[in-house]
Amino acid sequence: MQIVPKDPKDAARIVQRLRKSKSVWKAYLAPRPVPAGAPEGISTTSRNFEPAQGYMHSPPNGIGAMEVWGVPGAKARG
Repeated sequence: MQIVPKDPKDAARIVQRLRKSKSVWKAYLAPRPVPAGAPEGISTTSRNFEPAQGYMHSPPNGIGAMEVWGVPGAKARG
């Protein structure tokens, strides 16, 4: 079971109370997620993930998706 408190500051207190309960086998704080490693020069705070999506580049490392973006319908629009 996962408990998400309204105020994150309450999380440690909730865990301590749960650990004291005989009906709870284990309680712990889950680690905060961290951004996946980004290639050098790519900002991890940017919401543009295209530079880190290597599969979009040309073969042999990717499928060449970027090369067809200029073709009508290639981006699922229209």
